[in-house]
Formats: sequence, C-alpha cells, structure tokens
Amino acid sequence: MKLPKPSEEEEQWLREETWKAIEKRKMIHDKIHNTKSERRKSKLRLEYKMKDREVKRITRESFLTAKKITNKRRHQVATVKSKRSETIKGKNSRLKGLA
Repeated sequence: MKLPKPSEEEEQWLREETWKAIEKRKMIHDKIHNTKSERRKSKLRLEYKMKDREVKRITRESFLTAKKITNKRRHQVATVKSKRSETIKGKNSRLKGLA
C-alpha cells in the first residue's frame, strides 16, 4: 500500500521523520528485489523487518499526536460555538421580555 504525500494545503499528520523512515524502508525493499545472493537477501530481510517496525511505531506516534491536536481544536470550536449560542439565547430572551 502506498501512502500519498499530502499536498501543501492539507494538514500534514505524518512528520518529516516518518517520511524519511518510509523512504529508507523502501530503499531496503528495492535492494532485496535487486539482490541475487540469498545470504545478502536474508540480511536485508532482517534489516527490512526492523525498519518496518520502526516505521509503524513512528507512524502510530504521529497519528496519535495529530489526533490529540484535532480533538483539542474540535473542543475549542465547540466551546466557541456554545458561547455564541448562549449569547444569542440571552439576547433573544431579553428582547422577548421587552415585548
């Protein structure tokens, strides 16, 4: 599965460190397929396995960090919206009392 690199307008939840690790893993994968020696392939497979674990760990950390930031923003937006609605409700109730 290929991960698309986000465009400049999109919010980037994968850090630069993550993209570098993904690229290194891809290079190892390419070396495995271009190598004829079975002994070399087994060493590269082990290296790939370790890099794959690292990529997954870093990606998970990036995702969770982005999720926390998104949740904070949603909470802030919800707080602002509730304050606005309270203000509008308060103005409407005062107007009704005058009529």
